[in-house]
Amino acid sequence: MAGLSQENPLKEAFNPRNIGELATGLQALWSGFDRRGFETLVWEGWEALGFGQRNERITAALDAFLPPNFTQAAELLIGNLGEELSDEGVASLDGFILAPQCAFIVRRGRDHFDLSARALYEMTKRFSAEGYLRELLEWDYTRALALLHTWTQDSNAHVRRLVSEGIRPRLPLAPRIRKFQVDPSPVLDLLECLKDDPALYVRRSVANNINDISKDHPDLVVQTLQRWKQGASPERLWLISHSARSLIKTGHRDLLKVMGFSENPKVSVKFSSVSPEILGIGSRAELRCVLVNEGSFPLRLAVDYVVHFIKSGGKIKGKLFKGVVIEIPGHGQKEIVKKHRFVNTSGRTHFPGPHHLEWQVNGERHEGPVVILE
Repeated sequence: MAGLSQENPLKEAFNPRNIGELATGLQALWSGFDRRGFETLVWEGWEALGFGQRNERITAALDAFLPPNFTQAAELLIGNLGEELSDEGVASLDGFILAPQCAFIVRRGRDHFDLSARALYEMTKRFSAEGYLRELLEWDYTRALALLHTWTQDSNAHVRRLVSEGIRPRLPLAPRIRKFQVDPSPVLDLLECLKDDPALYVRRSVANNINDISKDHPDLVVQTLQRWKQGASPERLWLISHSARSLIKTGHRDLLKVMGFSENPKVSVKFSSVSPEILGIGSRAELRCVLVNEGSFPLRLAVDYVVHFIKSGGKIKGKLFKGVVIEIPGHGQKEIVKKHRFVNTSGRTHFPGPHHLEWQVNGERHEGPVVILE
């Protein structure tokens, strides 16, 4: 499918072609499949449905027209799966047709743990069952954890990634796992098995999981990353850096020390500007500053910037944006240049007025210029 756009939104991941292919496959495997009834239910009022509603509609149609016997129904879905993704392969948008199939499995499979787990295991090799794996933890926590430990050694990278992604306490677009937010030690035990995974795809998921945990248990994450840094390979060092990104942004002092940033740096802002100073919403501004090392020792600095946005009702809320990592020799200086586009998105609406900017250097804020949005 083409990339996402206003003309081709995410809901079009469910489309006549892949829904037709699903129906054709089920019909070939089971003569009792009522394709006409299935498609009639799916397509009723289809155009008015959003992504989540379409996902639910297909799930409901599967529930209505697959065999009432769960074992037979699950085996039909497993038997109808296409080719596995390669270890480095990423599912296309068409792969979302597996989302309602995963949803069907967890809707009907509570009393069939092993078969449900096998179905999600096979489906994740073609898409990702990360949002649905969490149901196994609800059904039988101890059994699910034991299974996940086994999967950390699986030969398939998508299955190994499923372990990390599926247990993220703050997985986007999925309910939070409160148990793991309170006590992430079972998660860390599993991630310990995956921190040196040969696939970057898996290691990136591990880093995202650690970053999630850092928002609830920053000190525990610092201790973990400090331990992982001992004898670390370049690949693990990348994972550590990616795991630490939220704590670097917040200026967690112990974390900065672990990551090799200078403690209590003697640094000043010699010059700070924004150009243009007045611009329209949707335009781009260039932020500049010159940082001066006031001491005689070299400094390693994480330099980020903060935009204090005007919100509806006139409230002000700061948002920190990732900048750069730099080194400045003793009594030296360094110019920083960043570009920022003040464009409206689904998550942020801009309002006219003065927006104050700040530079953040190893967690310490320094006053910056003001940009006026018109």
